[in-house]
Formats: sequence, structure tokens, C-alpha cells
Amino acid sequence: MRVHYFRPGVKGREIWGALVPYDRLWRTGANEAPMITFSHDVTIEGRPLAAGTYTLLTIPGRTEWTLVFNRVPWQFGLLSYDPAFDALRVTAPAGPAGTREWFEIAAEPAGPADALVTLGWERIAVSFRVALAGQER
Repeated sequence: MRVHYFRPGVKGREIWGALVPYDRLWRTGANEAPMITFSHDVTIEGRPLAAGTYTLLTIPGRTEWTLVFNRVPWQFGLLSYDPAFDALRVTAPAGPAGTREWFEIAAEPAGPADALVTLGWERIAVSFRVALAGQER
């Protein structure tokens, strides 16, 4: 798995529900939306996703986020987003986290063939499980 993304800073701003509205599609960072590449077929939160490169967009909610894996890479912001190219949408719980000035996407091993990917910024984080297809626990 490889992730390419830009890191906005809090810079004294109110983020959730203000700069980034709840319940609206967000480019998940700054400038270009993040791209995530899987070299093998995977499952995201137990749902299948074919190997390839995807734009990762999100719809932040107060307690749950929708993660959108769109088949069109290299999207600047949301200018060329078309939901017809969504390969997968899944939800994951969001909650309080340690303070992060800079937006971050991090992956931590969660087993021999899976990882927990966390998106965190300000004082909120959302995590989702990625596993090699056929290797889910």
C-alpha cells in the first residue's frame, strides 16, 4: 500500500464542522485529494477492493465517516469528482484523538496480512482496516 497526500495545518482554525463541514464530501487534505495504491486485491473494512490506484475522499460525520475510494486518480480538490467512478464506499467510526497540528495518514500493522490506517487531524481520528484479500481475520 502506498499513500500520496498533502498535509494542511490547523493554524489556529476551527476544523471540524467549520473549515471542514460535517456530512459533506471532503478532499481529505489540501490541494490534490490523496491517492492510495494497492499492489494486490484487498478488503477495506471487510469489503473487497481490486488492486489499483484510487483517490481517497471522505464524508466526515460527528461520530462516523464515509470513506470513498474513487477510480479516478490525481484529482485536484473535488473539481473532477464523479460518483459514477466510486469503486467502494465504507463507513468507519470517528472519535477523539491526541492533538495533531498537521493532517496525517498513518498505517500500523494489525496482523501478518492487515493494517489499521488512521486519518487524523486536530483532535479527531478515524481508522479503517485494510487486509490482503483472502487473508482477512
